[in-house]
Amino acid sequence: MARIRTIKPEFFKNEQLADLPMTARLLFIGLWTLSDKEGRLDDRPKRIKAELFPYDNLDCDKELTRLQSSGFIYRYEVGEMKVIQVINFTTHQRITGKESESEPTVEELLREQKVEVLINLLHLVHRSHIASNYAFEWAVRLHDTHFEEIRIAALLHDISELLMWCFAPTDMLKLS
Repeated sequence: MARIRTIKPEFFKNEQLADLPMTARLLFIGLWTLSDKEGRLDDRPKRIKAELFPYDNLDCDKELTRLQSSGFIYRYEVGEMKVIQVINFTTHQRITGKESESEPTVEELLREQKVEVLINLLHLVHRSHIASNYAFEWAVRLHDTHFEEIRIAALLHDISELLMWCFAPTDMLKLS
């Protein structure tokens, strides 16, 4: 969901940003509108392009790489989820109390836990992903027209265990 953000007048005088093409500068502003209140958003170049430049021919991934190389964003992965962090977002954006809270990352949820909790969670995510791929492939081979629903059902099979690792890690350690 796009959000209203502000642009400070100093933005236009930033010499490091001025070295980038205009498309990269406009993309950078657009990323603010797609970011949560912490400056994070899904690293999905095709989706970002569709949201911000629906009528333009733009290589969004290339422009995101330019922004990262220049130090304006940081691209990283958490498991299989790709994320963009807008650098210094909270310094330059004043977020009102009306915006919903950002979802905490798994690392934030498990920060105080033993490393084996995160390892067990990542193993479960990996196992779940493999199971969903097998289910998808079988559905396609059997000509089932609901192959995507079957994939999602396979992923959801482990949801309770995933939630337990996130919200009751000490209990899960006792069980493992």
